[in-house]
Amino acid sequence: MKLRLLLSSFCLAALFTLPCVRGFAQASDEESKPVYNSEKEPGDPLSAEQALRLLKLPEAFSATVFASEPDVMNPIAATTDAQGRVWVAENFTYAERGVRFDMDLNDRVIVLEDSDDDGIADQRRVFADGLKVLTGITVGRGGVWLMAPPQLLFIPDVDGDLVPDGPPQVKLDGFRNARENHHNFANGLSWGPDGWLYGRCGASAPGEAGIPGCLDSERIAIRGGMWRYHPERQVVESLVQGTTNPWGNDWNAHGDLFFINTVNGHFWHCIPGAHFVRPHTLDVNPLSYELIDMHADHWHFDTGKSWTASRGGAANDFGGGHAHIGMMIYQEQTWPKKYHGKVMTVNMHGRRVNVESLKREGSGYVASHQPDFVISDDTWFRGMELLPLPDGNVLLVDWSDTGECHEHTGVHRTSGRIFKISYTPQGGSSRKAANPLVAEDLRNNPQKLVEVMLSADSEWLVRRCRETLTQLALNGRDCRTAKATLMEQLKNQESSVVRRLRALWGLVAIDACDENTLLYLSNQEDENLRVWAVRLLVDPFPLDTAYGERPARTMKEDLPVKLLLQIAAAEKSSKVRLELASALQRLPVEARVDLALYLVRDIDEAADHNLPLMVWYGLIPVRIEDLDLSLFINCKWPTTRRLIARRIAEQSKVHPRSFTLLFGLAVVEFDLFRDAVHGTSEALAGWSSAKAPSSWRSCKQKFSGEIALDKELARQVQTLDVLFGDGRTMEQLMAIAKDGKMPLERRKSALSSLVDASAKGTKELCLNLLSTRFLNLVAARGLAKESDPAVGDELVKRYRRFHPSERPQVISILCSRASWAEKLLQSVSKGQIDRSEVSAFQARQIASHQNATVDRLLAENWGQIRSTPEDKRELIEKLRKDFSQASQIDGNKLEGRKLFEPPIPRVKQNNRPTLSPGPNIL
Repeated sequence: MKLRLLLSSFCLAALFTLPCVRGFAQASDEESKPVYNSEKEPGDPLSAEQALRLLKLPEAFSATVFASEPDVMNPIAATTDAQGRVWVAENFTYAERGVRFDMDLNDRVIVLEDSDDDGIADQRRVFADGLKVLTGITVGRGGVWLMAPPQLLFIPDVDGDLVPDGPPQVKLDGFRNARENHHNFANGLSWGPDGWLYGRCGASAPGEAGIPGCLDSERIAIRGGMWRYHPERQVVESLVQGTTNPWGNDWNAHGDLFFINTVNGHFWHCIPGAHFVRPHTLDVNPLSYELIDMHADHWHFDTGKSWTASRGGAANDFGGGHAHIGMMIYQEQTWPKKYHGKVMTVNMHGRRVNVESLKREGSGYVASHQPDFVISDDTWFRGMELLPLPDGNVLLVDWSDTGECHEHTGVHRTSGRIFKISYTPQGGSSRKAANPLVAEDLRNNPQKLVEVMLSADSEWLVRRCRETLTQLALNGRDCRTAKATLMEQLKNQESSVVRRLRALWGLVAIDACDENTLLYLSNQEDENLRVWAVRLLVDPFPLDTAYGERPARTMKEDLPVKLLLQIAAAEKSSKVRLELASALQRLPVEARVDLALYLVRDIDEAADHNLPLMVWYGLIPVRIEDLDLSLFINCKWPTTRRLIARRIAEQSKVHPRSFTLLFGLAVVEFDLFRDAVHGTSEALAGWSSAKAPSSWRSCKQKFSGEIALDKELARQVQTLDVLFGDGRTMEQLMAIAKDGKMPLERRKSALSSLVDASAKGTKELCLNLLSTRFLNLVAARGLAKESDPAVGDELVKRYRRFHPSERPQVISILCSRASWAEKLLQSVSKGQIDRSEVSAFQARQIASHQNATVDRLLAENWGQIRSTPEDKRELIEKLRKDFSQASQIDGNKLEGRKLFEPPIPRVKQNNRPTLSPGPNIL
């Protein structure tokens, strides 16, 4: 079932690294391999008409087959343009697990149109063919944007005539497709109200995204969740880290972003800078410590059982299962009010559309389960997307296949259909809302666009107006009158907050929102306006990477830190304070403690779902010596206090003074002492010994009564006494490292202590732990002390058990001894380890052993290693001196790179005849 691509718990599988042409077949007059089916399960899909009759809809709803095979096949993503045309990404390259992607096939983009508004597409054109690994599509900014991992592509079509105006352009690259799995890669594209292009990526398909040709230091680590790209600024950001496989997102009326996910919780509020729970693995940043869980009060499967047990209808009583694909917040007026503002998402295993109500809670939101909307009795139903239309009704895109996202039974490529779900009130007729944007004079008039955008009762129309307005502004159209109208609406205190926000986003669209406007918004009564004041104030500045580091791009010097501090000092809304907590990760590191001090003083927010951890994530890059302990004293949130203490205790050997000060302050109040003990206990969980802070004894004596009443605290104090005294024995550390029920971080710390001490039995323990992810790198470092050739065999054998981010270090260990390097190169020759995973530096390290057998294997499987001749070194130095500093500054490395890269092939474009009439209604 081709659709499995995306949809299930691990939707869309990933392939090996794709060709350097990234996403396209080479331009050629040869036809690609014909589309074929590899589905092994018996039988064929029902006809579209039969599948239509098996859709169970609420009262007064009906459905039509908008399009079906052969006119649409393997629809993996879809979007609409301002004229109401439906753009569909068809993916044929996705294949079963053993193949991953069949690169001899081509993916394509088709455009469907229902010219007579009868719910059935009657026009179809092929916009682009010859694509590879196509997983997302949207239109705007003068063309079509495609997600085709490892690249983000743009095909220009300025006049919108459905004929490409030029070859595809690679806007971003580096979205790697994981080699080990068959799912979870980058997918989906949509425009946010802030003018950025948003996309999604699964956690097990890590990438390093950047502008083609940029330096490695300028790339941004993508580690799951949501990312965004600004076409004009040419900036990419990884917004959140974690989850499993997001495959749908949308914004509510206030511009807050949410996304849907599989396996480890389905509904998430996208808070920039958040580290979300991810299953089966640790967060990429070891200093995140704790992760934010999902933003729903329920699950769609029995969590008392494995998520894998929710398939085949087993979880229908809970909502259908763990896999969610596509997401829409219904914000039109056509359907009954009970659906207005509701979240809708396709539940794959339940073959249904789940509905969630969304309400404010604390600093964010919580989703609650509502009755399901659509259920299909067609076993081939694999819904992919929910797509609002100009008339307020909705398209339901069906991949149409069997099996799961892993396509283990093969792929049925020649099926696919799109249903239109419409509402007709009893005794009435279905809404035939006209789309004003079909008029070309409106689409080219900024003032008229603004008037429609501000008055429309359709979110679909509002978004298309805003996107069109953005393009006009980029084309240099005079928007002064439009700006005046938008500013008047923004400052109209009698207008609704939704319309005022629309005006704000319109100003952003024409690049007319300045700091004075945001300062005005920061003083408005409605919290949503203040949220956007903070959001847009920090929008130009880089967000911390997944590892808590500052991106390489230069920050402006005029970041309004003082203004943010003023806002924080007076702010009472938890929602605005969450925005400020998120903004911490955009501030200069030296300014973060000052802002955090304003955020952590409200005891009512101590149990908030997001705030205590979001503030902590913003403090991660702050140096221990700069982590002002007044923050620990003034913080009213036990979670944040505990994590501050943990960080300080972890660094107690390097910064003993801060550790002493921590307990010197903790003596003031029992709550401070308790959180300091909890944090210290977590930090030292795997240590063999530690030096006690000088105030440890006085703290214990002062709070002896309270300690005696808290059994867990008493146990931790007793454990710390051991560490501060004689320390843990090697046997105790060995027991911790072996205990599979212990937290991974505690086992990792204990194993590190054993390795550092070269304790007896460590080699055997390390060999046993080579298959345990996130412990195995420490185990490999322990084995690096050995000289046994068998160690090389074991490291090579377990190589794929290491996390991708840790494999370069394993390669370096294998390169450190000739016998191990021999095993490594033998593995390369067998295709078990890719040649590209051995760097030039590591190859030189191998060559340095001067072993004849190893040198032969290196030459055969990697290449020759030669020292740079002296004359070349002299020439390099001469050229370096010849180029003036000015010429180096003025040089354009992207233009230079074009001299060495193959041309991007053309995309074959084709037009197809009008569709034949299809089935009418259910």
